[in-house]
Amino acid sequence: MSVDLLIFQQLKLKNMKKLFLMLAVLFFALSINAQEKVKQQEVGLIFSGLNSFGLTYRIGSNKSLWRFQTLFFKGSSSSDALADSLFNEKSSIMLTARVGKEFRANILEKLEFRYGGDILFGFSENKSKRNDISRFDRDNLDKNTAYSVGINLMIGLNYVFNNRLVIGAELLPSVRYTKTIRVDQNTIGDEIKREGNGITYGISNNSARLSVLFRF
Repeated sequence: MSVDLLIFQQLKLKNMKKLFLMLAVLFFALSINAQEKVKQQEVGLIFSGLNSFGLTYRIGSNKSLWRFQTLFFKGSSSSDALADSLFNEKSSIMLTARVGKEFRANILEKLEFRYGGDILFGFSENKSKRNDISRFDRDNLDKNTAYSVGINLMIGLNYVFNNRLVIGAELLPSVRYTKTIRVDQNTIGDEIKREGNGITYGISNNSARLSVLFRF
């Protein structure tokens, strides 16, 4: 066997070893990546204060999930007697829907760091009505309605119990555009309508939330 042929075979063998080594490393990396990304779903309740709550559903992997939060609301209704035939009735409601994406990384075995963002849509209405049931029937109404759209960032933590029960906390700084409509109706039935709009940003009383989730 010539020296040139021997050198060629050695070089070919080295290249084959490099190729097999590269394929093995690539296969190992893909295997680890496949093991790390586990399909995951979560459903549960979200809270902001004592009188505001809603539902959340999240689907994806343990590294990133789509998040859907709907019917995040608070409502109240009351009626006070101002006189025998005169009552003051008040009611309020707020509905919010959010769709977004969040990413996760493990800090400790049971502690997860979360970050992401949402697109949000909101509706709120506050009514104050003076109901006169006497023969004069001097009712009046003050109604404020607001529609909003915006985006929010999200940063938070999860603590996982038994791989199923998840307690979470998150902070949601946001930018929001809101259109407001105010209707005033006086005692003789005349109606005055006023409209306005504005942009708000930053952190408000509703920017911090807690969640209780079931993971499957």
